[in-house]
Amino acid sequence: MDFQRYLSAKRSVDARAFNPQVWQALLDWAIESPRPLRVLDIGGGSGAMAARILAAGLPRPIEYTLVDQQAANLSAAQATLGTQINHYVTADIFAFLAERPGERWDLLVAHAFLDLIDLQSQLPLLLNALRPEGALYAPINFDGETRFAPDLQPDFERVLLEGYHASMRDPHTGRRLAGALAAAGLELRASGRADWVVEPQHGAYPADEAYFLDFILHTIEQEMRGRPGIDAAALDAWLAARRAQIKRGKLRFRARNLDYFALKSR
Repeated sequence: MDFQRYLSAKRSVDARAFNPQVWQALLDWAIESPRPLRVLDIGGGSGAMAARILAAGLPRPIEYTLVDQQAANLSAAQATLGTQINHYVTADIFAFLAERPGERWDLLVAHAFLDLIDLQSQLPLLLNALRPEGALYAPINFDGETRFAPDLQPDFERVLLEGYHASMRDPHTGRRLAGALAAAGLELRASGRADWVVEPQHGAYPADEAYFLDFILHTIEQEMRGRPGIDAAALDAWLAARRAQIKRGKLRFRARNLDYFALKSR
């Protein structure tokens, strides 16, 4: 499936999910900042979060650096954001930072990224790139719960989703991130639920959210096919039924996420 289309399709899902109190904490901090902001967007994808921040009408000039491993993602970002982004960088974020050991930013943006890393060993490497009194905005951190409705093969689905969660680096990053930030010396200013929720409306999905759901099913299939305890025929039947529900505008989906905004001490 097309990953760039998935990133585009999930924009409307993210827009509903972002916790408004956490977002407002970011805006309040940015408005009160006494100097122009240097922003480092980690794993920035096709620029959805960059577009949101740049459209917020912040009064300070912003120097925005967007880093992602996939050149195709950055090409999509550049097509929509152009020169609003100062630096488009195709790189692994840890390699990028290792090449700039003395460079610091005012704001780190980690949108749906921190649940992909090891919090104990890798989060401090990211936070070291913050200047004193700098900020971290980290929305959409998965917290171990995926639900589909209506019910379908509940016993099989429970085993399937437990296995899917177990395949992740840390399926409970959402709840563990507060402690990890505190251990790294950051002060938590705001946090809250930011669940992905997709509901059909009159038998159809908003925007391109049917594709978003198809991609979620594709990801589960990629992770779970061939795993011990997952019967191939049962998986095929479950996927076929869920995909048919998408086509009929019947499938509902929820995934539990948490958003965070935190400040680095002096």
